[in-house]
Amino acid sequence: MLNLISQSYQVDVKTGCLAEKIRESLRAYLKHRTAGLPLVVGKVAASLNGMVCCEDGSSQWITGSGARENSHRTLRALSQAILVGVGTVLADDCSLTVRGVEGVEKQPLRVVLDPRGRILRTAKILRTEEAPTLIVVGPGAEKTGLEGVDVLEVGVDENGGLDLTAVLKDLAGRGIFQVLVEGGAKTLTKFIENQLVDELVFFLSHFACDSDFGPMHARFVPPRLGAPNDINDLFAAPPLRCKDRAVLVQILRT
Repeated sequence: MLNLISQSYQVDVKTGCLAEKIRESLRAYLKHRTAGLPLVVGKVAASLNGMVCCEDGSSQWITGSGARENSHRTLRALSQAILVGVGTVLADDCSLTVRGVEGVEKQPLRVVLDPRGRILRTAKILRTEEAPTLIVVGPGAEKTGLEGVDVLEVGVDENGGLDLTAVLKDLAGRGIFQVLVEGGAKTLTKFIENQLVDELVFFLSHFACDSDFGPMHARFVPPRLGAPNDINDLFAAPPLRCKDRAVLVQILRT
């Protein structure tokens, strides 16, 4: 039809313009429609020397206010679900809500991976109703005290961890197009090991700290992605493409 119009009226028609930008803006929707899974975005906040967890438990403040504001505006507000492991909830008693962003009509679903049902029944996300909450447990998990909360039980994988693909399929069935995996490092590593992460966002601080937990490169380059147990092998590195970078008040986002 377009060709007929262009021939009849001698109009110069160009097709495919901005196709890449359109695909980029629709990437979450297209992933949902083609794979039946939501787009998975992983967030990493690290010190200048690559540590993702400080020994004194202050790692939730490892980046500054500029990075937190950017995270709420460009990550949380654009996701329909925010996912963390139960360890993050136990350590930080986090709210997992979008704050300081205008025009947010609906808060993302708060998802907690809790294989054994260890979450404290006094946790903030169980006591507040500002956003819906989903607790994902494994077989035989302790569910006492979770009667008023949405609980999803999934099976385990070959390594004994929660079946993350089953979790993502359930979220897709709930109309979730984009999931933000926000912590902690072990949870994000599991998603990477299972090759379920589509995008990674790194927030790098301007200071260094020490941690027994180890540097982020030891966590986020699993051996199974390349040469056995050799994260220094260039050809073992996972293929990542840098999309953009910005300086956020002495915090580098890349």
